Amino acid sequence: MAGRLDQRPLDESRLVPAAKGEAGAVAGVKKKSRFNVQEFDAPYYKSIRFRLTAWYAAALILVIVALSLSLHTLLVRSLQNDAQSRLGNAVLELRSSISLALPPTGPQSPAGTDPLFEITPSGVDSILLSGLWFQVFDTSLEPAAVGSSGAPTTIPQNLESALGDDTVFNEDRNTVKSFEVGGVDFMVMIAPFFQRERGTGATGPLAGWIVVGEPIGSRDNIIQVVDQILRLFGVVGVALAVWGGWLMAGRALAPVERITQTADSIGNRDGTVSLSRRLEVPDTGDELSRLAHTFNRMLDRIEEAFNTQRRFVGDASHELRTPLTSVRGHVDVLLRQLRS
Repeated sequence: MAGRLDQRPLDESRLVPAAKGEAGAVAGVKKKSRFNVQEFDAPYYKSIRFRLTAWYAAALILVIVALSLSLHTLLVRSLQNDAQSRLGNAVLELRSSISLALPPTGPQSPAGTDPLFEITPSGVDSILLSGLWFQVFDTSLEPAAVGSSGAPTTIPQNLESALGDDTVFNEDRNTVKSFEVGGVDFMVMIAPFFQRERGTGATGPLAGWIVVGEPIGSRDNIIQVVDQILRLFGVVGVALAVWGGWLMAGRALAPVERITQTADSIGNRDGTVSLSRRLEVPDTGDELSRLAHTFNRMLDRIEEAFNTQRRFVGDASHELRTPLTSVRGHVDVLLRQLRS
């Protein structure tokens, strides 16, 4: 019969009953739980907070070391210049106080008489009282005889042997040398002096050398004390700076942690928050406030897209409900015809 429906048997197993429960969910399929942000926590030494503190501490250590070395160098140079200034002033004082008394000449003068250096006591007392010592050497580099009531202290014997190198005795300029003899450090100045003509004061030939010196152990003690103080304050300062930097980095990164927790809660949909939640934007105008504002704008766009999708799904389900009902009615009619 034309127009008659085909009476072929219908495979009922191909018919799927309407799913119950949540729309769009497939029966028998379990939802996979989303990840938790805590699962991605890195070790503390890989955190931004630790790296910021480490960089800050490293930069501070470099600054403290540079300042300590600079202060040490300036202190050593200042003490050395001060010692050289004292030795130079002593040399000037001795040059004005020493005169060369030549032995008498003639048939009545005794043979083998060496020149005698005469020193006025007034110029020597201040030098001796300041803790300096000095010695006069003649042109043959031998300690010269001094005929004065203000006789100078003699140079230490062990240092005199250290001065045996005649290269330190320069006729053109003063020479400053440091010696360590018997565990004691000395600084000496070797200065040439020349004969002066009485009355005119004209400079004559080389008369000898003046050696003025002082032990510099006290200077080394001052440097050691200052170095110990710098090391102590440096260690304490770095420790306090690291502790303060750790706290400051934690406070600075606290808004980032809040943003992370809020975003994780929204993404996991744990039921306590929703897409309508927004971050609190601090009124600071810095990078973190701009980040929070940008994140809120992103949530606005996501929420709008989600609502648009929800409306579309609702409209589509409503529009498809009538055709599906009609098709199901026809199927029911066919099934009844087959069973009758």
